[in-house]
Amino acid sequence: GLKEAEAEVAVLSSAGTPGVILSGSWRDTAKLRTQLLALLEFGLKAERYPELAPILEDLAKEPPRPIIAEALRLAAQSRRALAAPGEKQPQAILKAAQARNERSLARVVERLAEAPAHLERNVNPRLLLDRLFLVP
Repeated sequence: GLKEAEAEVAVLSSAGTPGVILSGSWRDTAKLRTQLLALLEFGLKAERYPELAPILEDLAKEPPRPIIAEALRLAAQSRRALAAPGEKQPQAILKAAQARNERSLARVVERLAEAPAHLERNVNPRLLLDRLFLVP
C-alpha cells in the first residue's frame, strides 16, 4: 500500500526485513537516514549550517551508537556509489556521494569507525557529531 518512492525508502530503511516494513517501524529509521544524508550532503557548506544545527541537536539527544552505525552504512554506500557510477543507487545516496569526493567520504568513514572508541572516553556526543559531519 506504499507509493513507489515510499516503498524504496521503506526497503532501504528496513535493510530488506519484511517484518520491519509491515510493522511500520522503518519510518523511524527513514527519518534518521534523511537526517544523516543531509549531514553528508551539506555538512561541508557553511551556509547550510543554520538548517543542519537542529538536526545535530536532535541526533545528540538520541543514543549515539545506532546513529553512528547507520551513518557508517550510509557513508560506505556513498563511497560505493562513487566507485561504481553505473550501479543503481537511491537518489539521496547519489546526492551525498556527489557532494563529497572519495577522499572526504573516506575520512568520514574513518571517523565513524573510530567514533565508538571516542564514546568510551565519554566524549560529548554533539561535538562528536560536529566532527564527524562538518569537518572536511
